[in-house]
Amino acid sequence: MTNADRLAKAIQALGEFADLKAEYAIKFVDEYAEFLIQRAERVEESEKENKRLEKFIDNLQVVHFTELQTEKAENARYKQALEFYADEQDYITFDSPAVRDSGYKARKALRGDKHA
Repeated sequence: MTNADRLAKAIQALGEFADLKAEYAIKFVDEYAEFLIQRAERVEESEKENKRLEKFIDNLQVVHFTELQTEKAENARYKQALEFYADEQDYITFDSPAVRDSGYKARKALRGDKHA
């Protein structure tokens, strides 16, 4: 018999024993009390596990958000450095900002300096 079947029988038995004559009450307790107590304990365990998992998910979201912000900042530094070197006009003469820089901005961006 499955747990669902036992629960259905317990509910049915409660309806049948509505007058709660002593013999019926004893029979009900004998047949269903332990099962119902176990089900209630399982519900408590499930609620605790759900709370634990909710906390875990909250922490995971915070970590993910922090990592995402870090990656966005890193991508912005790389973009800024690439834009500096991407201007084709800078390579017409040897005295352009990109040539004079000698890769300094790129190295700074790769190191993680905020203002590349």
